[in-house]
Amino acid sequence: MKQILLFFFLLGIALLCACAVIPEKPVAETPEIPADTSADIRIGERLLAAIQTDDFKAFRACLAGGPAANLTDRDFRTSRESILSQFGVIKEFRYLTELQTPSVRNLLWVAAFERKGGNGQNIRQELLFRLVLGTLDGRTIVLSFGFL
Repeated sequence: MKQILLFFFLLGIALLCACAVIPEKPVAETPEIPADTSADIRIGERLLAAIQTDDFKAFRACLAGGPAANLTDRDFRTSRESILSQFGVIKEFRYLTELQTPSVRNLLWVAAFERKGGNGQNIRQELLFRLVLGTLDGRTIVLSFGFL
């Protein structure tokens, strides 16, 4: 009987000694959002809204001072028609994130499109919209943009 009690006592000690404390997972640090991010997001929101509503004037205002500032109304219409025929109309869009890149700001949105399929059924699809911003003489400018 003493041997059985001694066996269970030693077994209990052995099991307790084998226990290990698993450290908690470190909480990922939330990246700091620069103070000017909301202004940058507004640029992208205005660009997407201008494409959605066929508003060249608002579209061109977003491009002022950047390399695409000379985009013509005809260029805008041609691009928009291509988007409409390939993907449909933009139904909604939402800001997603900013990619960490040197020298420029890469902001991403999800844009939901809807179009009629060959059988008359509505087809809904989502694309990413990327906006690349830079700074020139202390001002934010649009360097490039497009659907991915």
